[in-house]
Amino acid sequence: MCALFGWLDYKGIVPYRVLRKLTQALANAAEERGTDAAGISYIKDGKVTIFKRPKPAHKIHFNAPDGTKAIMGHTRLATQGDKKQNYNNHPFAGHSDKEFAFAHNGVLWNDKELRKDGTIPNTYIDTDSYIGVQLIEKQGKLDFDSLQYMAETVEGNFTFTVLERIYRSKYSSWFDYDASTYYNIHEEILLEYCGCYGVDSTDVELLLNYGYTCDEIEEMLVDHSLLREALNDVKHMYGEDIYESCYGGAF
Repeated sequence: MCALFGWLDYKGIVPYRVLRKLTQALANAAEERGTDAAGISYIKDGKVTIFKRPKPAHKIHFNAPDGTKAIMGHTRLATQGDKKQNYNNHPFAGHSDKEFAFAHNGVLWNDKELRKDGTIPNTYIDTDSYIGVQLIEKQGKLDFDSLQYMAETVEGNFTFTVLERIYRSKYSSWFDYDASTYYNIHEEILLEYCGCYGVDSTDVELLLNYGYTCDEIEEMLVDHSLLREALNDVKHMYGEDIYESCYGGAF
């Protein structure tokens, strides 16, 4: 089975440093229920953002931006769908009358039947949990009625969590549907131009895989003391031998 975690600070009264530590602490504790992958979704300025990696939570640097009001998290023990394909991991992106993130703990056993009889279409996402997203999307809206329809249609054992946008932004959210792409467009650009600052792309890749955001890494590009500190921390987490053999960073 997997684990679900999260927090809500709708009044914005909890200090950012506390929430940042809380997110990581919850994710690490949830490893008890799954170490194949971990991910979070959060609301920021009315947008739903999803960050997930096919790694144990303690090897990922979870860092939602300051001002985040809610986080929904998941640690995965894979039962169906290759964990190395990041699109098979939770949370999943959903689109109806609003954008939402979706996560599931449990096992659903009628996903293939629902696709076979045409209730929901086939998809490249192999995880049984994803039928929950598709059933909500089929209703064209996210509300209690569509959640009821989804929960009454699936068969198995389950707990579902859903995180939705607080309000609509005039800018739409970006989601990566390309199954062959691991990094989003901002990350790809960062990997391309980091050499202009004398920083190896393998070091940037290491920080991205660990969970640092593009904004954080861009600050490190102009302050190599921050970069050295971050790489040393990641080096310590991954272990000296793994770091030296796989990345060989200059710092």
